[in-house]
Amino acid sequence: MPRIQRPALAQYPGICLIIGLALQSQVHALGSQTATNPATSPTAECSNSDQRYLQLASSGLQEATELLANRFGLQLVSSADVVALPVKNNPTPACRTLPQWLSLLLPDHIGYRVIEDTLVLSAHLAPAAQTTTTTTIKATPTANTDFPNEILVTAALQAGATRRSAPELTGNHDFKLDREQLRQTGVRNLPAALELASGVKIENNRYAIIRGMTGRYQTIQINRGELPSLDPAGQNFPLDFIPLGILNSVDLQKSVYADAPGQASAGILNLDTMQLPEHDYAQLATSYLYRQGSNHSSTLQGYVSSSDWYGFDDGSRRIPGLLLHTARHGSLDDLSNTQRQQLGEAAAGDMGLYQANSQGSGGLDISTGLSRQISNATLGGTLSFNLRDHWQNTWIQSTSYSTGTGYSGSSADFHHEDSTHQRSEHIIDLSVMTALGLDINDEHYFGFNVLWLHQSTHRAELIETQGKSENNFPSNTAYRRALINWTERSLLQRQLYGRHQLTSATDLYWQIASTQTDYDRPHDLDYRYSAISENSDYSLQLSPSTTNIGWRSMQQQSRSVSLHLNRIYSLRTDNHLLTGELKWGWESSQKQRHGYNLLYTYSGSDDLTSNSQLMEQPNPNDILTPELITGDASSSGFILQDTLFNTDSGTSLSGRFYRATQINRATYLLNDLDLSEHWQLISGIRREYNQMKAALWNTEAHAEEPLQTASRWLPSLALEYRPGFHQLRANYSQTVVWPRFNELLPVIYEDLDTRTKTIGNPNLNNSDVHNWDLSWQWKPLDNPLRLGSSLYLKRIHQPIEGTFSDNSEATDQASYSNYSYQNSPFGQVQGLELEADYQWQWSGQNIEIQGRYASIRSRVQQRAINQQNIDETESDSDVITETTTSGSRPLQGQPAYISALRLQYQPSDTHTFSLVYKRSGTQLYITSDRDDLPAVYQQPRNHLDLNWTYQLKPARLTFNINNLIDTAHRYQQGGYHYLSYRTGREYWLSLDVGF
Repeated sequence: MPRIQRPALAQYPGICLIIGLALQSQVHALGSQTATNPATSPTAECSNSDQRYLQLASSGLQEATELLANRFGLQLVSSADVVALPVKNNPTPACRTLPQWLSLLLPDHIGYRVIEDTLVLSAHLAPAAQTTTTTTIKATPTANTDFPNEILVTAALQAGATRRSAPELTGNHDFKLDREQLRQTGVRNLPAALELASGVKIENNRYAIIRGMTGRYQTIQINRGELPSLDPAGQNFPLDFIPLGILNSVDLQKSVYADAPGQASAGILNLDTMQLPEHDYAQLATSYLYRQGSNHSSTLQGYVSSSDWYGFDDGSRRIPGLLLHTARHGSLDDLSNTQRQQLGEAAAGDMGLYQANSQGSGGLDISTGLSRQISNATLGGTLSFNLRDHWQNTWIQSTSYSTGTGYSGSSADFHHEDSTHQRSEHIIDLSVMTALGLDINDEHYFGFNVLWLHQSTHRAELIETQGKSENNFPSNTAYRRALINWTERSLLQRQLYGRHQLTSATDLYWQIASTQTDYDRPHDLDYRYSAISENSDYSLQLSPSTTNIGWRSMQQQSRSVSLHLNRIYSLRTDNHLLTGELKWGWESSQKQRHGYNLLYTYSGSDDLTSNSQLMEQPNPNDILTPELITGDASSSGFILQDTLFNTDSGTSLSGRFYRATQINRATYLLNDLDLSEHWQLISGIRREYNQMKAALWNTEAHAEEPLQTASRWLPSLALEYRPGFHQLRANYSQTVVWPRFNELLPVIYEDLDTRTKTIGNPNLNNSDVHNWDLSWQWKPLDNPLRLGSSLYLKRIHQPIEGTFSDNSEATDQASYSNYSYQNSPFGQVQGLELEADYQWQWSGQNIEIQGRYASIRSRVQQRAINQQNIDETESDSDVITETTTSGSRPLQGQPAYISALRLQYQPSDTHTFSLVYKRSGTQLYITSDRDDLPAVYQQPRNHLDLNWTYQLKPARLTFNINNLIDTAHRYQQGGYHYLSYRTGREYWLSLDVGF
């Protein structure tokens, strides 16, 4: 049985029930009390006492009927099929009776009944019931009328209705969009939709920053199953990977309680996919995207296999079997000269960087659903297919500090490098989603989901770099670097779940999920041509730090089981009835990841490497020819070499192959209690256990060694007060941040955006977070203005941050190009969020204004680094000792503010225009606790989107201009631009047809 919820209209006695199930007519009144009618006076007097004057401020059916019930002194009970609907008509203000108002507002398939002082709306009430003589329509009651204190409604799911696949998390929805609202906003992907929420910023059009906190502080779930990272070097799931076509709703909660994962310090994003449909449907959507400088223009391109256009490599880039076998069991030195020569020829492949022409970008979405009634059961399912093809050219300016020993004059040897980049990407996304649902006798629901996502990225980049002195004069160092790689990422998730109504007040939900992720980057090319003077030509440099051919692979298997039991109860104390919901849950998950990171290079004999005519050939394949590749190190030629780095992690973790396991178990108990019509108390406790272990090796696999084993008690408490149209809530919760695989494993990867070498830190500790939140909302039914605000404070013990590190031995790169993770002693994030919505309607036209602003401040205590001069006979490096703290700075990823403004104008039912403006403040991008190395800060940026939608049922035409003003992305490090680029203006046209 659904939980009884009190309405925002709390000055009226009684309790309003808003349920997601179709309603039957059995109603029982429990208890009574004497009350007066505090209804406000209508805005206009009506001569007929059965009429009421009404002026609508919203086109939503739920809000309109709430206001209508208010005017007639009735309580409102509506099923979920009513909540998201618009009104049938938008009538002019007038005096009308209740049946007259309802005939104008309710769509044809929605029926109603008035039972005593309660108005019931549902699609499963026959419209004929509206005119039967048993229907009682009451005028506004007079004083001293007895009202039922509580209404219990026996509910059942009727044929064709949609039931949620998973129970909702406790707490308010800070931001929620259903399927139809996602279509109406005109956004083309999930990240753009989330930016409409307050306190949310999207990074690189795919990752979310929530309340100034990055992905390690968030949880992303789909149908209550966690979505893992698809990248061995990443910790976030890319949000642009989820097609909007498979989603039924998007729900963001920034304040969580004991029934949410402990990792969700900044919030949890719940994605609900289509399940058992209400009726048969079919939908087709096609789109075309044009970006200036990216589509139908010159582009860079590496080797293209015969099946790249379908998003899959044909196997020609795959690592040679003998090379992989040799890496697992020995080294290249163990091979015969003939075998090594053959591998040298095969490993080179096609290394050329070519000019090509890009094509148009676009997408195709097809979805369908069926539902059938079989006796007392409903069987149905949905199927969705999505394809997106995307081209992107980006021109980048960058500056990086190189191998100097100081900053701002501290050393004459200091220098930096200025670079220009031309980066070309071709991305193909494929996804298939199928869901089956079986509802038996309205009491038992079984579901099965299969989600498959696949993304391929062909990336080619040319970087031209000039060394500079500290005075910004060109040095004798210059090089051209080519990066060419093909990457495939995929996810296969299977979920089996059930929901059972054990009694009228008890629900049981269970879920078994299995998720497999695959990452493959075969034949990853990175090579440089260097010039030793301003007038010299560029020649290929063969060394582990300048030329690499790599094969990188990662697979992860995630299995999870969960069990949730919800019980609705009531308690009577001193003639006062308390209602509540008791929740208990148990969750268990295990993630197993394994992979390899194999890098190779070539070395050449002196007679070849000194041959300038040979080494200056612009295509490496004209240098590393089969005739010049040898397997004998003592003969003239080029020979294939292993590239092995010592990670020096302070543990035995070192090698090219790795395996890691994470086990997480949790149980919770939560009580959601309505103390009265105005007060609600939520209290809960969660016990969470986490274990991480891993092994790295070169030729002989090792047993996994423990990296971290810990458990935490995580309490949560909230008190809510609802006086009239106001809602005030105070929350406290404790959460924990467990380090992810990429943060712990000392596996070396390069961030292609920042050109930094990234390596994990197995000595990381988990972060404990204490969260305080105070929120206020004002949502009057008869006022077009809605307001909200929230104050929050998060105190973090040992926050995890990414920082520049001095680990050149591990990565064979300049000290200031390395990136790792560390625990800072203490961090704090505090912020203020403001929301304002205004809707104005007149003469069939509608204007909506939405404003969002979040001011964020953070403080992190830095580790103190003491540098001591050492005698030159011992070492010329610094001795770094860690003490307590040294000053403070912002938390990594925290912008100074996040703002958004959305204007929507609807001149008629068929046309909608919207304008969205977004801007965020300065943000700490990469930290540095060294005085001689500045941190990197992302600079403020303006973003403007324009949207037009034309609705002509059953079709919808949408035209977007995204990034209208094309402000540059700028990242500042000291006095230099660490990165600076523009992504270009986008023109997006889509046609959506539904049947």
